[in-house]
Amino acid sequence: MDVSSSAVIGPALRLPHPIGIVIGDNAVLHGSITIYQNSTIGSKNGYPEIGNHTIIYPNSVIVGPINVGDHCVIGAGSFLDRSLIANTVFHK
Repeated sequence: MDVSSSAVIGPALRLPHPIGIVIGDNAVLHGSITIYQNSTIGSKNGYPEIGNHTIIYPNSVIVGPINVGDHCVIGAGSFLDRSLIANTVFHK
């Protein structure tokens, strides 16, 4: 697991299987976020901001200067490089 010391991580971050997780510089993770194994939150000309009560399932990649709203679900194996409004389920 590789978590940058400059990432902003709120309370209640859950890492049920903390293997292969990467959280890059300047990523912002608000409270109550769950991230499963082999997921990356990284840069593509900027870092993501992820809202409260979001679940990121295994093998997902979230990159770019994007915003992920509260109560979102990112499906397993997803590649996300665009913003999501609150209460969105994304799988691609």
